[in-house]
Amino acid sequence: MFADMPPVTPRTPGSGPRFSDRYELKSQAGVGGMGTVYQAIDRDSGALVALKILHSRSTIEQARFNQEARVLAELSHPGIVHYFDHGVAPHGSPYIAMEWLEGETLEDRLARGILGPAASGHVARLVLEALAAAHARNIVHRDIKPSNIFLVGWKLTEIRILDFGIARRVFDAKRLTRKGST
Repeated sequence: MFADMPPVTPRTPGSGPRFSDRYELKSQAGVGGMGTVYQAIDRDSGALVALKILHSRSTIEQARFNQEARVLAELSHPGIVHYFDHGVAPHGSPYIAMEWLEGETLEDRLARGILGPAASGHVARLVLEALAAAHARNIVHRDIKPSNIFLVGWKLTEIRILDFGIARRVFDAKRLTRKGST
């Protein structure tokens, strides 16, 4: 799921550390303030997944994490990261399993140079199509930025929108952001 992460070939199930009995951890892909993302194998399906594990015990961060899982479970569009599973491990850590992606974020791509008008327009169209699918389900992402747009296969022809942590329903009065934040 992250550009600097080398591909890992799935091995025989049972050869790596397990998380919640269902997932075999392969390698750490990224660490953030709230948790860690691992490349893992879903032992039920054999699929390679990005396993996002929340380590924070903050009530607001747990609520955001749960909201992200519920939102992703509802969305099915080629431009939105595919959801597989979520839950809470026996030791208490919430997790979300999503498709494993090879490529880079748009932010990483832009760091190497600007896109021309045609490429920019094409990427924008793909992002807008994915957002339209979310909006059709009354879900607003609320954090669209280059680091949340993933270029699958390092190409500008296939994207996935990531990180629905602060997304909310259009008619939902409950907000999970603090005053003064986005």
